[in-house]
Amino acid sequence: MIKLLDILKSDNLFTESIESTLSNKYNIDLDIYEYSTHIELKRIVVPEDSRGMGIGTKVLEELIKYSQSVGKPIFTTPSSSFGGSKSRLVQFYKSFGFKPNSGPNRDFSSKESMVRPI
Repeated sequence: MIKLLDILKSDNLFTESIESTLSNKYNIDLDIYEYSTHIELKRIVVPEDSRGMGIGTKVLEELIKYSQSVGKPIFTTPSSSFGGSKSRLVQFYKSFGFKPNSGPNRDFSSKESMVRPI
């Protein structure tokens, strides 16, 4: 079965990745890696003067819609490396349906610590 996204890519109609689309739309630093089986969200960095305005929420909502459209789970590991609080980030991701990627239900597709299933 051929997916619409594959057709668009092969016809060069799909020219911008989800990473560059969201980075440009919201003026943020964003690292997203898309693999054949899953998506990894490595970082979202909202400029300090734009924090608290819902930009991270909008980005994650759009990334989730995209992941659902292509049928891929999203993996991430919350980190305080870019100015956020790790505990707040864990709660933020949980509010979007992310779960710990550990224990007997661990998905070994990725080494990231949280996953949002499709």
